[in-house]
Formats: sequence, structure tokens, C-alpha cells
Amino acid sequence: MKRSQLNKTSNKIYKLADMLIAQLDEITELMHQEADKADDCYQEKSEKWKEGEKGEEFAERMEVYQDNIVELNDARDEIESLLYNIAGTIESL
Repeated sequence: MKRSQLNKTSNKIYKLADMLIAQLDEITELMHQEADKADDCYQEKSEKWKEGEKGEEFAERMEVYQDNIVELNDARDEIESLLYNIAGTIESL
């Protein structure tokens, strides 16, 4: 493969990586917004509801949801690093 073809390929990977990372960032932002809305709803509930079965279930689901946000951020960072490494490797061929 010619050097110019390799550069085109690596540039395309960089561009696609940037687009993917932007989309993952947007998803993460939407997830944070939904978590904020859910928390607002939770805060409006009575103490009795919060301490009851439904409140406890809600708190457990929110904990899982927050963990999912953290996992998505971790995966985002790994994906970005991997794609940039791939593009960099292609450039150096």
C-alpha cells in the first residue's frame, strides 16, 4: 500500500474516532441529565416512600445507572486510546 493510502486511512480513522468519541460524550451527557431528573423526582418523594420498598428499589437502580455511566466513560477512554493507537501505527508503517 502506498504511503498516501496509509495516510488517508489513518486520517479517516482519526476522523471516525473523533466522531465516535463526540457521540459517546453526548450519550454520557444525556445519561447525566436523566440521572438529574430522576434524582429530582426522588427528592420530591416522601421520607416514607424513600424508606419503603419502592424507594429502596429506586436507589438500587440509580446506583446501577451511575455505575453504567462510569463504565461508559471508562470504555470511551479505552476506545479513544485504541483507535488513536491504530491510526498512529498505520501512519508509521
